[in-house]
Amino acid sequence: MPFKRISLLILCIAACCPAFAARTAREQVLATLRRPLSHQWFAVSPDGRRVAYLDEADGKQWLVVNGKPEARFDAVLPDTVAFSADGRRLAYVARTGEKKVVVVDGLAGKAYDDLTKIAVPSLSSDLLGLPDAGSGGDQQMDYVERITFSPDGKHVAYAGKSADGWHLVVDGKEGTAYAELGVPFFSPNSARLACMATVGGEQLLLCDGKEGKRYARIIDPLFSPDGAKLAYRAKLGEQRCLVIEEAAGAAADAISAVTFSPDGKHLAYAAVRDGRQMVIVDGQAGTAYDEVQAVRFSPDGARLAYIARVGGEQMVVVDRREGQRYPHIDLPPVFSPDGRHLAYAAHTPEGSVLVSDGVEGQHALGIDAIAYSGDHLICITRNGGKLTVVQDGREGPAYDALLTRTADTGAATPLLCFSADGTRCAYAARANREWFVQVGEERQGPYDAVRQLCFSPNGKQLVYIAGLHGEQGTREMLVVNGAPGKPAVKIDDASLRFTPDGAHLLCVCRTADGEHVLVDGAAGTTYQSILGDHTPCIVLDSANQFHYLAFKADPAPPSQHPATDTLFPDANSETGGKLVLVQETIGP
Repeated sequence: MPFKRISLLILCIAACCPAFAARTAREQVLATLRRPLSHQWFAVSPDGRRVAYLDEADGKQWLVVNGKPEARFDAVLPDTVAFSADGRRLAYVARTGEKKVVVVDGLAGKAYDDLTKIAVPSLSSDLLGLPDAGSGGDQQMDYVERITFSPDGKHVAYAGKSADGWHLVVDGKEGTAYAELGVPFFSPNSARLACMATVGGEQLLLCDGKEGKRYARIIDPLFSPDGAKLAYRAKLGEQRCLVIEEAAGAAADAISAVTFSPDGKHLAYAAVRDGRQMVIVDGQAGTAYDEVQAVRFSPDGARLAYIARVGGEQMVVVDRREGQRYPHIDLPPVFSPDGRHLAYAAHTPEGSVLVSDGVEGQHALGIDAIAYSGDHLICITRNGGKLTVVQDGREGPAYDALLTRTADTGAATPLLCFSADGTRCAYAARANREWFVQVGEERQGPYDAVRQLCFSPNGKQLVYIAGLHGEQGTREMLVVNGAPGKPAVKIDDASLRFTPDGAHLLCVCRTADGEHVLVDGAAGTTYQSILGDHTPCIVLDSANQFHYLAFKADPAPPSQHPATDTLFPDANSETGGKLVLVQETIGP
């Protein structure tokens, strides 16, 4: 697709975007580097103010944080490096001889024989293209020592093994020895800490420094969102029970779907007794069915819904009231943000039907997704190979495909973008080989590719990244309210963000010369690279101030060949440079 298709549209970008805002930048040099960070391992703190990277010499390794080297060890295990959520604290595991030590804020703790580990996807699997779960194969996993910060960053915990057993270490203080310990975890409010322990072949839960009751097995402990309650499934012989704050509930043959309400005030789970399944809410058992599934609370925690099966039929039960029976429930119940409305898709002999607050509505051969935007109900119907977005019963254009995102379950779901007030919905769709963005009844495009749609906080601007194919390859551009900006090699979608008042749009743009931050379409200083933990990171400090970390390369010597990798400009360079913290202000 030639670039000239958009040449006239570029002229109207000023009408849809804020005028190029004046901006001032201040650089603070944090470190001088011998080579680009892209040539070595590094990690960036969540607040975007600290960079830790690995250095080595004479058979020793050490971590360097913002240019300041820490103690040297036989080895530093980079996969263990962890910043606290506020970015102010740093911990990692180092090896000295055959022992392992945890280093917190530069201070090494007691040496242990081993530390508790968690399974993480193997980096080598990604690099070597080995099969993963999504491709039908077993994903390669690595086991990495785990250090846990509390959400507020004030506490740190881990489990270490000595000759006498495993010890829970909290803020440097070692606890009692156990045969085995799991990975410690904090409550969401940081006030509580729990860890599974094994004693004499039985398991117990350590919580708030106290031992709980012993069971044959403890399964999936979790805190309520407010941190007030700790619940877990426990095995008693051949039966199970749910334990809440060490009070065991009634025995059952099986327990599943343990769910706290978002406010933490209620707890529901599914239990099997005598071959029948029921939902138990706050200790009160509901009607027994052949099967129950998809147990979920409304966002305000006041309502509960789930799917129940009786014989060969299914129904949705809402607040203990049974809905109409269908051969099958195609899509589980979805609550509106305020919890007042509920919708699901049910199967009928003719196809699927949308059921909203108990009333049948849209019919289609299939319904692929349901969502609420405020009080507005949206569904995606499928008829004859075409997909249609239906908003409050009004059908949009039929398309061949919709842009999707990967859900927490790993499944691909259509990407619907909503304004904060719920009045606008946007999505990207393909007709034949061209992509369009549909905003209500307005269609924008065509493009060769579209990704990352989002509305400004005030809902007045819709921005997305569009791609066009040309003689120079694929180029990307920011499109704001239908007006495209200047094409670039790559626009980092994770960096795309509005200031809190929605007045300014920021993102990281990559060109053949390097990377820079765009503010309302205007480029700032170009750096060799803008840093982030996985992608470039821009941190907003206020409505008109932001900061980021960047690598500023030294001028290349004349003998050095020019870079040939335009996606990562420093990939072919051995030139060193400076690690800088850039703080920018928008406006006078």
